Amino acid sequence: METIDEENNKYEPKNSVEPKVFYKYYAFNKAFEIRTEKIFSKNEIYFSMPEQFNDPFDSKVGISYEGTEEQWINFLDGWYRKNKPNLLPKQRCDMVNTCLSNRNKIPEALSFSFLKKMGVYCMSEINDDILMWSHYSEGHTGFCLIFDANNEFFGRSQKIIYSKSYPNVNFFTNTQLEKTEAMLLTKAQHWDYEKEWRIIDHKDGPGIKHFTEKYFIGVIIGCRMPEENKQKIIKWCANRNPCPALYETKPKAREFGLDIIQINYS
Repeated sequence: METIDEENNKYEPKNSVEPKVFYKYYAFNKAFEIRTEKIFSKNEIYFSMPEQFNDPFDSKVGISYEGTEEQWINFLDGWYRKNKPNLLPKQRCDMVNTCLSNRNKIPEALSFSFLKKMGVYCMSEINDDILMWSHYSEGHTGFCLIFDANNEFFGRSQKIIYSKSYPNVNFFTNTQLEKTEAMLLTKAQHWDYEKEWRIIDHKDGPGIKHFTEKYFIGVIIGCRMPEENKQKIIKWCANRNPCPALYETKPKAREFGLDIIQINYS
């Protein structure tokens, strides 16, 4: 995994202790009940596009467009050839020249259109954060999945870097992989309590993905989940092979926090 050395504006390898499991918080409501059931019955999870993130500051970078005339021409000509293949050579040349004369106003939609092809699945190291249960599980009425992290599917997750400022990258000298990871693996320091990890799918992009059944090892039920939904979760888990471990949250008696308590299928 790579990270950004903000002081020197370069990428350096980062060593970290990887979690043994990952947690994914979910809401449970009528609008998404069919999709929710397919997590349990079909091993289906959804990889989002970056533009679907709830944080408007997510996927932002301090981009530098300092480059030579040749770098600019090669990029613009290549972009129009790929994305507007029906343009005549004269039309493409005119558009390239127009962009060159306004290079300080190149829209991010053009510069980072490749991000639309990325699929992202967000998870956490922690399972008992009361803010995350409130935000992502509709006021503790949802659930939290537990995935084994030691495999080729979830093991490719990368750790989020939390920063006070946007990461700095150069549009021409940094590779597309470096730019992608700078944008998708850096968040505002305010979010560091989430201890987030992300899978970035560079090849197949956003949409439904399938994981191996045994990688789903447990589910935690929120302390305010309605009994009807709780019984649905238990039934769906009972139909899996192997059956995942069942837990539920309970508010701590004398402090602001949650206990995670294992329950049985009966």
